[in-house]
Amino acid sequence: MIYMIRQLVITAMALAGIMLLGGSRAMAADIPDYIVQRELGKNIELREYPSSLIAKVSVTGARADAANDAFRVLAGFIFGDNARSEKIAMTAPVTQIPQEGRYQESRHQENTDEGQQSWTVDFRMPSQYGRENLPAPENDLISIEELSSYRAIAIRFNGGWDVKNLQSHRQELDAALKQYPEIKIEGAPIYAFYNAPFVPKFMRRNEVMYRIGEY
Repeated sequence: MIYMIRQLVITAMALAGIMLLGGSRAMAADIPDYIVQRELGKNIELREYPSSLIAKVSVTGARADAANDAFRVLAGFIFGDNARSEKIAMTAPVTQIPQEGRYQESRHQENTDEGQQSWTVDFRMPSQYGRENLPAPENDLISIEELSSYRAIAIRFNGGWDVKNLQSHRQELDAALKQYPEIKIEGAPIYAFYNAPFVPKFMRRNEVMYRIGEY
């Protein structure tokens, strides 16, 4: 019973924290300070991202279920389930990445994003944190990783988080990439979500992106 109450409190605090992400960009506590290098079409950009520190969890299940399970774990960490019981500001976006090997095997199957597979769910730590001053997570499911700067191609869109909307925009991005054979993607697609579930779908900011190599 105590555990259930604790989980409910964590979830409620998480929802309160991401309310800041429900409005304009200015309200968001911390969004990546990426540089747009080139626009390749409507809402499609080549970007350069700075290095960052992330907290991540790997889970198995359908995409939506995996997102919920992993978010509860990560929310616990930033709302005090860490070595210093310190609250850490929420950032955007929360990202999901399918396990690359499984994705490569099944990427042409219909509705692969909702199948049972492994996902990595993560979000960045606020920019004032590094490994030396970030409190260690108490939950062993969480790992902390330093990401080097990287380049990506992304498509930005509104709407729900259903598989149809995500897949249609991933396919739109894939089609755009065919026009630029010099751009080589690296790894599986990254799904990025910037808003809380209660934000109206037409106001949500979502993205599908790929990391890319030099060209």
